[in-house]
Amino acid sequence: MMEKILLVDDETELLKSLKDYLERKGFNVTTATSVDDAIEIIEKDTFSFILSDLRMPGKSGAELYVTVRNTAPETRFALMTAYAEEHACKTLKAHGVDILEKPFSLEDLENFLKSKLSHGFNGVVFGLDLTDLIQIISMERKTIALIIKIAGAVGTLYFSNGELINASVDNVTGVKAAYEILLWEGGEFLFRNIDPEKINREINIPLEGILMEAMRRKDERINKKNKKGGENVKAGGT
Repeated sequence: MMEKILLVDDETELLKSLKDYLERKGFNVTTATSVDDAIEIIEKDTFSFILSDLRMPGKSGAELYVTVRNTAPETRFALMTAYAEEHACKTLKAHGVDILEKPFSLEDLENFLKSKLSHGFNGVVFGLDLTDLIQIISMERKTIALIIKIAGAVGTLYFSNGELINASVDNVTGVKAAYEILLWEGGEFLFRNIDPEKINREINIPLEGILMEAMRRKDERINKKNKKGGENVKAGGT
């Protein structure tokens, strides 16, 4: 049975060359020129492997990665990029996302796919957390809404050119909502395109400052929980 591969890149000539070569080598190849097109294809079909460019007009390969994590977690996934040394790419790699660095030869691509397919599913691939994802959005200067769903709660972080401009959860907005969301653990991540002109800017603190304060609050909460647990153990032993 031929392995089904989905290739995603906005360079149509490159896609054609890769598809032609891989099909001659026995792969079943489908192509998409944007993340939105890729998502439509994934909703209708399943693939052994998805290889996406990282930087594309509109949504990026990192956003496709999150979508695949939510909708088809068993699918193996890798990124191809000429920016492997950038922080966003290193963050993804640190969480188990395989990277194929451009430029590469057709033989390099074939060997890369055969190697990854032969090793089976990598269970570490889907370990990206909310802070990592926010940093990637910032590094790529994305204008987008990041929606987080967890245990019945829904929060939204709004970004304009990579800057956090607002947040909302229940009836709370602004910095207070951002801190509440950043204290959540896990959840499902979704993306929505936005017009930043229609979003009220309520956050004017640099993103780095918000992340650092959220980390401080998270550590404080953990310390309080540990202290309370210690007191309960002590009381139970007296």
